[in-house]
Amino acid sequence: MPEMSCAGSTAASGAEGGMGSSFTWIFLILLVVIMIVTVVVPNKRREKKFKEMMDKIQVGDHIKTIGGFYGKIISIKEDLVTFECGPDKSKLVISKSAIASVESFEDGAEVNTK
Repeated sequence: MPEMSCAGSTAASGAEGGMGSSFTWIFLILLVVIMIVTVVVPNKRREKKFKEMMDKIQVGDHIKTIGGFYGKIISIKEDLVTFECGPDKSKLVISKSAIASVESFEDGAEVNTK
């Protein structure tokens, strides 16, 4: 008779292990879903916003490059942007992908460099 009680307790612990295992899988799946929502979704929004910004750039817009240069666009040809910067109006040619931000100004507003 003592053997049967041992076998019964082993079966009971096996059932509990099965529930713990399913809980672990559910927890891992939930963790992956949360990571996707917190990392991938905001990144896609940021990429979409940047693409819209690049599609709307036009001559006369003020830009900031990823190198830290501020200037005014004077020419756009496909992927190349020519802009002037500095007090001597130096002209630089860069790729559109080198633009960090675009600030469209009207009425000669100043670029805030601070």
